[in-house]
Amino acid sequence: MWDGILNGCASVLYELAKLVGDWGLAIIIVTLIIRLLLFPLQRKQLKSSFQMQQVQPRMQEIQTLYAGDQIKIQQEMQKLYQETGFNPLAGCLPMLIQMPIFIILFQVLRDKIGQYAGGDLAISFYNILPNLTQTVPDAFNQGVTYAIPYIIFMLLFIGLSIAPMLIQLRQNQQNKSQMTMMLGLMGIMFIWMSFISPAGVMLYWALSSAFGLAQQLITQRILKKEAAEKEEAAPAKPIKVNVERREKKKRPTKKH
Repeated sequence: MWDGILNGCASVLYELAKLVGDWGLAIIIVTLIIRLLLFPLQRKQLKSSFQMQQVQPRMQEIQTLYAGDQIKIQQEMQKLYQETGFNPLAGCLPMLIQMPIFIILFQVLRDKIGQYAGGDLAISFYNILPNLTQTVPDAFNQGVTYAIPYIIFMLLFIGLSIAPMLIQLRQNQQNKSQMTMMLGLMGIMFIWMSFISPAGVMLYWALSSAFGLAQQLITQRILKKEAAEKEEAAPAKPIKVNVERREKKKRPTKKH
């Protein structure tokens, strides 16, 4: 079944490449279609991340107030999530959906596209990347000059993959040590992935990450503007002032 899925995807990609005249352009079109389909889910993820930043101080307050009582912390967290509409799992869904796409494209370019080699249509990206099935080490075997475009796409692959995390780290200083450690681990993982991935996969992931980064920056700006407008429109709460009236002391009457 899995082999059939891979062959089907390779056939669709081949037909699209014949239609547009280039394998790399076909991958770009597929990437844009996938990103447009994921747009609503991505917006939910970004909204969830923004809400996370807003409720972070209250979450820390709950953890401090009920320290040692995990059941009470969980109950109060659930109340907070319901009150603010925050869903901690919403941010994972777009990434979970993209991973099967990444795996399919990885295996298609590594194992299935070879059957279309040698035809009229070279498996390249307008000669910028001469062979989309090659990895960076494969390109180095043909010389440093030949490998330069692959190195550039490898750097784009790594940089655009960790850029959203760098933005979150800059915006959220409260969990800086944990996020820095996570950023380091993710950086190592993406470096390893860039070495073993065919150039076509790096093209897909770099473009997808660039699209996601642009969406993140635009959506965050819109959400901040909406939050500011909502705060300005909220009626100001009257300040309660406790005024204590002092009882007047009776003046002593003069004795005649």
